Parts: sequence; structure tokens; C-alpha cells
Amino acid sequence: MKILSTGVLLTLVVFISASASVADSITLQNGLSGYTGCADAYLKGSISDDKNYGGALTLEVGVRAHDRDFLIAFDLSPIPAGQRITSASLGLYWIDDFGISTDEWLDVAVFPLKKSWTEGTGDGQGGEDRSGCSWLYQYAYPSTTTWANGGANSTTHDRDADWDDKRRFGPFSSAQWVTWDGDNVTGTVSDWYTGGRSNYGWVADFTGSSDDGQSVDFNSSELAETSYLFRPKLTITYEPIPEPATLLLVATGVLGGFGLLKRRKS
Repeated sequence: MKILSTGVLLTLVVFISASASVADSITLQNGLSGYTGCADAYLKGSISDDKNYGGALTLEVGVRAHDRDFLIAFDLSPIPAGQRITSASLGLYWIDDFGISTDEWLDVAVFPLKKSWTEGTGDGQGGEDRSGCSWLYQYAYPSTTTWANGGANSTTHDRDADWDDKRRFGPFSSAQWVTWDGDNVTGTVSDWYTGGRSNYGWVADFTGSSDDGQSVDFNSSELAETSYLFRPKLTITYEPIPEPATLLLVATGVLGGFGLLKRRKS
């Protein structure tokens, strides 16, 4: 029976101790555990250039008489300090489509935003119509702060040129969750959390379709309180970043163990 050297045992004990921190997760969703940090609004072009839809019950993207895309952002402050983001997933509850027939499709991608905006409370029915962001404006009209291109479409000034993740939609069949969870989503959320870039959220836009005049609808964060579990959500897993002293102890144990083994062999 082989007996491990003191150095190797120390290495194992320290390594296990350092690795004992289990990854944790959090779901950020308005109404869940008192969270209120999700803001969203869809933007509608043409005759609605200056109208706000931050209070609408839906988030719409695609083309339905006019171009539509939407903005969504989450406050990350509930995540404890000193963590490493290991995964992130944006979830939206798909409730309808417009103009997508059998064998047709619409691609929807999320792009990190480069500019700030205000959600507003407009619902498209005449109430608070100019209370926040719109197709032309980042803030409530008559703000002079406009998107570089309507709908936050400028890849130089309004949004990143590359999307974080993309999903393809066919004809709607039943209400269901859809997630955007590629590695770039995790990377963007990590950068927001660490302060590597400003957290302005994403703009969702269609990047391709099989035909003109197609769009899809999701629940917004304004969905009734009784149905809050079907509002947009951002699910994040994270783990503590080991303290430098712990890493040093692990390295010392490893080197010590190797040293003892080498002396025994000689």
C-alpha cells in the first residue's frame, strides 16, 4: 500500500479546500424575490418615430408594416462582489408571430448597446407616448439625443457590429421560452459585471428572414404581476474568485509535494 507524502497530502487538502466553493446562480426577473431591475421597450419606425412603447405588454421585433426592434437591460447589482461569471442566459417568453408561414423563418439576434436609454411608460395607445426611448430618440421626446441611426442601428455608434447570439423562429405553435445563451452572452454579462464595459443592455433585431413582413412577439416586463414568472429573465451562474493567498498556498503545496517525491525517488 502506497502512502502519500506529507507534501502531496497538503496539496490535496488545500486544493480540495480551494475548490470547495460551489457555483451559485441567480435569476433576474421583475417580480421575482423583489427584483425590479429589468427595463425593456420596443422601438417602432416610420410614423411612430418619436413614440415610446416602454409600457407595452409585448416586445416586438421584425417588420409588421414598420420596422421594429427592442431594447432590454438588467441591473446586475444583486450579484455579490468578487465573483466570476461562468454562464449567462437571456430568456424571453415567445407568444406570437406575424406573417411566418409554413417553411418560413425569421432570425433574431441580440447586440450589446453602446448608448444609454430610458424605458418610458408609453403603451402605443396614446398614453405617455413620448415618455422614453423611441425609434429616433434615446430618451423622451423632444430630447435632442438621437440614435445615430433609427432603431439603434448604427454599428459604429449605437450597437456592436457582432451579435452575442441568434435564434431562428418558424411559425408560432405554442407559447414557449426561448433563450439566447451563447458564449458571447456570457462574455458580455461578465464585462458589464466587472465594469469592463458600460451596461446599456442589448438591442434585439432581425438579421434575416425568408420573406418580407415577418415579426415575432414576446412578453415584456410589464406583464401583469400575477404572471410575473413569464416576464423576461436573465439567469446567471457565478463562483467566487479565489483569494491570492489561497492560490499561493495551493502553489506552495504542489511544489512541496513534488519536492518530497523527487527526494524519495533519489
